Amino acid sequence: MTKKFLAVSFLSLILVACGGNSDNSNSSSSSSRGALELTEIDKKLANGNVDEAGKILLQKAILQEAKNEKLTEEEQYNLDLAKQEVEVNFYLRKKFDKDFSNVSAVSEEEAKKWLDDGSEYEKREKNNNSLIKTAIYFDSGTGRGKGVEVKMSDYYSNSLLYFIMDSKLINEFGNYYLSEGRTNNFGELTGLFIALKYALKYNVKDICGDSELVIKYWANGQYNKENLDIDTIKLINKVNELYIKFKNNGGKLHKISGDINPADLGFHK
Repeated sequence: MTKKFLAVSFLSLILVACGGNSDNSNSSSSSSRGALELTEIDKKLANGNVDEAGKILLQKAILQEAKNEKLTEEEQYNLDLAKQEVEVNFYLRKKFDKDFSNVSAVSEEEAKKWLDDGSEYEKREKNNNSLIKTAIYFDSGTGRGKGVEVKMSDYYSNSLLYFIMDSKLINEFGNYYLSEGRTNNFGELTGLFIALKYALKYNVKDICGDSELVIKYWANGQYNKENLDIDTIKLINKVNELYIKFKNNGGKLHKISGDINPADLGFHK
């Protein structure tokens, strides 16, 4: 998308939000996007400020335009993550303001106490007791600067690649380097592929990973071919076939936090 197109698109949004004067603009925008109006809450927020009202209308126009945008699975996943982050931040801010509304200055000790007493999130993320000891785990990362690296391990972080692939392909860390140019998502997909092969061979019933894209979508054969290369599509189809066999054999695929993943490569910490 060119800068010129972006500028024109943005200008059109402003015209829609501000109720452009052109008859053609009014008729087309009303039919394609619907009339944009300020709610009672919007009016209170604007408080008679024309500029503020314009900003609110512009935001409504952009959100309305965004609803018609077609997203890839990965884009939708990233959007959902962004929404979750906003919701978490909103909740924490609301909770913090409520609990300490009468405190003029909150000390570090008080803040820590609130986290310990009122928020179990961090503790749950770090609690390895929620993991399945008989499961196998997979992960991918790029922290060593040598490309994408894939790991598959047991509950104790011991590499299991030696049981499923040629030792010549395994690096000194017990992991597998992908060929140059591969993405981390392809690495996560490769990790699941290897884990499924291992699980079917050794009758393992539980596989765990921290990639929602791979576990929720690609493993189930859901993808947008327009945004993926042929190698990724082929591997998605292979993973889907193995996953169906795995499920039919009583296997379960689990999404866990990267903070407690035994196969975590540690690059993001």
